[in-house]
Amino acid sequence: MSAPDAVISRPHPLLVDALTAAGFDAADARFTPLKAGTGSLPFAATTREGHELVVKVRRAGSRSRYPTAAWASARMREAGVPAAEILWHSREACVETRCPGRPLEAEPPTPQDLDAATRAGEMLRRLHSIEVGSFGQLDGHGIGQHATIQGWFLSLAPRSIPSIDGLDLPRLLHRTRFILDVGSGRLPQGPPRLLHGDWVGRHLFTDSRQITGVVDLESVRGGDPLTELAGWSLREPAR
Repeated sequence: MSAPDAVISRPHPLLVDALTAAGFDAADARFTPLKAGTGSLPFAATTREGHELVVKVRRAGSRSRYPTAAWASARMREAGVPAAEILWHSREACVETRCPGRPLEAEPPTPQDLDAATRAGEMLRRLHSIEVGSFGQLDGHGIGQHATIQGWFLSLAPRSIPSIDGLDLPRLLHRTRFILDVGSGRLPQGPPRLLHGDWVGRHLFTDSRQITGVVDLESVRGGDPLTELAGWSLREPAR
């Protein structure tokens, strides 16, 4: 989530209802939209008493993942990871604390950003100390869908995908499944660990001295920690 934009003059009733259900006075609360995700529309909320919060509402057609985020937030905080605290949630919305500082998403990165990235790695190691019982996306009780990582990989069934000129996507998908199947046996043996699922700079907040918050927990899953390192290396600048 990035810095908020302009305050919206007429907030959706679901935002006000969520804030009220979480126990806050929603009268005169100010809502400003944040960068939307694939499953949620997030808003920064400031109450009349000065509470700084984030209210998310589920996108139409997307799965509700707020119970999962609430479970993951509690586990991460127990392990010393400064995850955003989920204060209230339903299937349609959630209210969480707003992390101080700014997202680690500068391009090109500054020396302070590079220091923060090192601290993000230390935080990731702490996150990966949390064992879970199964692989794949987790539900609101921390239970995954697959007993083994091989079962998880093989469950990625081919589906209808759009074509791109000059690129044979079905063949690429088949090749990817083959590599996953063959390579899974070479992974270190051990229990699945808690993965953030979308570990990128914009989901990490820093005050230039420490990591102040980890946000967007709806994609947590059980898996091998190498997954997060691969995702970071593919999506962040090389430095």
